[in-house]
Amino acid sequence: MPLLPRVLVLCEDAEVRTALKQSLKQCAVKRVYYKTPRALRKAIAARAGDAVMYAGDHPGSKLHDLMEWPEVREAHLPVIAVSRFGEMNDYLAAMEAGAFDYVARPLQGEEVSRIVKNALDRKRAA
Repeated sequence: MPLLPRVLVLCEDAEVRTALKQSLKQCAVKRVYYKTPRALRKAIAARAGDAVMYAGDHPGSKLHDLMEWPEVREAHLPVIAVSRFGEMNDYLAAMEAGAFDYVARPLQGEEVSRIVKNALDRKRAA
């Protein structure tokens, strides 16, 4: 049985984590959830994942810091920003920070599946 790709999810909010779990059920991936950036960084350094989902309220600020981590750059991990705001400024901030893609809540399972699949395809191609 082949190993499933692993998506590392940074999400401090329990309600958002529940929504992400529901949306990611449609994806053929192993989901690993982290509540702190420190725990996520340790997993990335250990090469424990194939993609990252960052569920923060302001994608441009902390996401920018995450994208600067040497561990993320060295692993060439696609990072998907998840935001509770669906505004153009948040999208632009996430893209400028270097995110692979952006998804706004409320999450649509089919959209999340498509974005995760595209991120994993990119990782395989790298």
